[in-house]
Amino acid sequence: MKITKEAYSEVYAILNLMSWNLIKKIPENIWENIESKRDKQKVIEIDNIENYQASEQANKLLAVLYKNYFATDEEKEVIQAKEKTLYEKEQKELHEKYTPDNLFKIKVTKVEPIENSVAIVEYKESIFTKIKNWFKRTF
Repeated sequence: MKITKEAYSEVYAILNLMSWNLIKKIPENIWENIESKRDKQKVIEIDNIENYQASEQANKLLAVLYKNYFATDEEKEVIQAKEKTLYEKEQKELHEKYTPDNLFKIKVTKVEPIENSVAIVEYKESIFTKIKNWFKRTF
């Protein structure tokens, strides 16, 4: 997944609102990476973090940071259990969709018969077409 500069800018702004003790938990190289990849031209000011709607990419990046550096051991176990169940559910759906037994079965769909209705359409020639045809006949 490619993360945009705007997402890094959002994460940088949100992290700057955190206490210094939490920011110190992030390794120096990760912090420098976020700082260097952000859009330095765009300054994001966040007044109230509770009402701020971050982008999807910024939320994903914050989730990874939280899981790896801020979460307690119990929270990490809960997160990993949820990830595992989501992964297993996704794999089960893929298996059901692409199982070899069902892959080559012919799926029969009920086809409704279409009633053939033919209507007689009356063709009317315009005055210009009549004049053109008259000239063709005479010459």
